[in-house]
Amino acid sequence: MLTNKALAKATMPFGFFEPGFFGHRWLKDVDRLFNRAEFPFVPYDDLEFGWVPELEVFEKNNRLTVRLDVPGLKKDELTVHAVKGMLAVEGERKRETEEEKKNWYTRERAYGKFYRTVPLPEGVDLKEVAATFKDGVLEVTVPLHAAVTAPPHKVEVKEPEERKVTVAA
Repeated sequence: MLTNKALAKATMPFGFFEPGFFGHRWLKDVDRLFNRAEFPFVPYDDLEFGWVPELEVFEKNNRLTVRLDVPGLKKDELTVHAVKGMLAVEGERKRETEEEKKNWYTRERAYGKFYRTVPLPEGVDLKEVAATFKDGVLEVTVPLHAAVTAPPHKVEVKEPEERKVTVAA
């Protein structure tokens, strides 16, 4: 009869790992290795996969305000379009870093385009849309005009008219 240890060795992919080898302690050791300051990789916080800037939309003082956090970008790297019913903001982020320590050297390049859209309410005059850019924050303001609404109209409810049907023989 096989013992648990012999069964584990026989069923592992390479046949030589002990049960519990890939346990909690092993994972902590690997994490500690990759989180060391001198390890030649970029920390997870600096990795950018599918970067999309944060967007905030709110209405205040009869204005619709759209704010985008785009740190590291310049004003000329952003484009704002206002078309019927839609506000579109697009840009491209380019970043290169170089670092040299002790016996290793890293060079990272990150590129990414983004495109964000915000629906606009009806009746917006697109020529009045304004945008400002300061300290990595793009702010687009859209004046909202009070919608002209007709006064409510009461509809009278009537009985349906009776129709006579004649059948020709």
